[in-house]
Amino acid sequence: MQKLHLDYKGEISVVAFEILEKMYLGIKDDSYHLDEEIMSKAFKGKELSNIQKCDTNLKLKIAYQRYCILIKELLNEYSELSEDEKGKIIDYYLFDNRLEELYYLGLGHYYNAKFKKSQAVLFRSNGGDRNTPVIHGMSSNLETVKLIFNQCREHINKGKDKVRLYSYSKCFGIVLFKYLSIEQDKDSVELRILPNQNINVIYNNDRVMSLQQFIMDEYKASKTDYCIDMSSVRSGKRDNLAVWMKNFLGERSIEIQKIHSPVSDQEVVASRILNQEISNSFNEEELIYLLYRYYKKYYEVRNNDNGDKFRHEFEKVTTYLNEEFEKQLSDNHGENNTQQLKILKAYIERFKLCLGGNEAHDKKVDLIFNFIDWSKENLNLEKDTESIYKFEFTNSMITNFKGFLHNYLMKVSEDLW
Repeated sequence: MQKLHLDYKGEISVVAFEILEKMYLGIKDDSYHLDEEIMSKAFKGKELSNIQKCDTNLKLKIAYQRYCILIKELLNEYSELSEDEKGKIIDYYLFDNRLEELYYLGLGHYYNAKFKKSQAVLFRSNGGDRNTPVIHGMSSNLETVKLIFNQCREHINKGKDKVRLYSYSKCFGIVLFKYLSIEQDKDSVELRILPNQNINVIYNNDRVMSLQQFIMDEYKASKTDYCIDMSSVRSGKRDNLAVWMKNFLGERSIEIQKIHSPVSDQEVVASRILNQEISNSFNEEELIYLLYRYYKKYYEVRNNDNGDKFRHEFEKVTTYLNEEFEKQLSDNHGENNTQQLKILKAYIERFKLCLGGNEAHDKKVDLIFNFIDWSKENLNLEKDTESIYKFEFTNSMITNFKGFLHNYLMKVSEDLW
């Protein structure tokens, strides 16, 4: 059997290298004595817990190869870290994994959910005040992390009327489409941007720690804040988040309600505003123009490889608005419908006036666009306009315009792809 761990000498911790060395010696020589500590480290996986069976040597071979395969991936994934930090995160995934992220399959592995410390630009529509629950008195840092995820789950389930934490999205388009609307008694809506925010971190007094580091750490703080990405799950499937939560929080834990999907919303939950936010307010005209510019840009980015024939397709949106009005006019009769159509026609005329924009509008939109990573924007076009949050007191013209734009983007996508 090839001595795989030699490739990682000096790149992993001394402890990890020694364990792999002893595992390899145990594979090569059945008479080689593996002490209890080494056996405990070597067989950390649940399926390897019964180490007294006669197939111990086979299990050693499997565990050894799994660990070496995992180390190779982790060294590549965390290449930007210092040698000491890389060693610690590798030790965590090899011998700890109390966050229940990592599962083995054959000689490989997978994550139902993965909470990697990283950075992202976050967006939200400014809402009401929050009432953040305080975390204190937990028996261990692991129990503190479990409480944090229970708070995130409760926050997602309770929704708008009982908000306790701060919800952001990594995708600007989702915030724009679903949440950025003007209330009827207000003149504008406020967009908040949190650039370069650490995610999947615990703020432990003056320390910013990954969840994995916090779990391994013995030091307990008097105050704990956090910022958790709830959307990094296997295959982008909400069900895999539910599986992970059951494994980590226990079978009796309450699931996130099926009407909510922090995965498709690319939702990040924070206990407080952790850094300085950038704030921009948009009145009705500015928001309509922002919507138009965003959908046009989104369309152009998605069709970048299809050539010039797509370049001006989205400019036809005003024609589409007229066609929609004419269609509804011919399909509806009666006094009430006529009144509704008059309102709709007035909306369409208002939309057209706003689409031209001006220099001030362009400057405001361009500022927002500078924060967007267009390669990661995903509006989930398979979903219809029912995804828009239609609050009772929301500006209905904005909601209608969102519907027009979203339907048009789906229409031209179906026609041209």
